[in-house]
Amino acid sequence: EENNVVLVRAVMPESPAERAGVLPGDRILSAGGAPVKVLGDLHQAAMSRKPGAPLVLEVKRAGKRLNLELGR
Repeated sequence: EENNVVLVRAVMPESPAERAGVLPGDRILSAGGAPVKVLGDLHQAAMSRKPGAPLVLEVKRAGKRLNLELGR
């Protein structure tokens, strides 16, 4: 089920991802409710949201699913 997800390898300091709590090793399962199978899916979700609106990522970390909010 989770073979086609985006694995976070690094998080830029001071980035929205860092502020949201994204960590290296997280697996991004969905963004804005849409499945993320390739990096392009994540970019599409980010570009589809209204300016200033948060983007909720569902990530899997250490066997647990978490929702992290970017842009809050």
